[in-house]
Amino acid sequence: MTAMTGTIDYMEVMGVLGGLVARHPQSTSLILQTYNLWNSHADEVNKVWNEYQVAAAKATGPLDQGGIVLQLMAMHPNAEALLKQTLTMWQTRIPDLIQILDELQSAANEAAKT
Repeated sequence: MTAMTGTIDYMEVMGVLGGLVARHPQSTSLILQTYNLWNSHADEVNKVWNEYQVAAAKATGPLDQGGIVLQLMAMHPNAEALLKQTLTMWQTRIPDLIQILDELQSAANEAAKT
């Protein structure tokens, strides 16, 4: 990762986030619910991710990586349940999430110009 060359002003960040919350209150609430859900399982999520990174470094191709994922799913069934719960929560909000991401990208591009 390269070092950032500019900074985005704190007030710009507050303005962007405030605007998103005003335009997308339901999705903002869902983002916070999702954060809290994943944060409550942070130890297991980090453990699975770390185990994947260690094993994937030794993988020689996509089949190895698939095998690693299957093994991790067998070892950590709660992680799969967490992912399914998250996808279920978001299934009707995906178009709004895409719009939020587009708005964030646009705001980031504009803020980086100043």
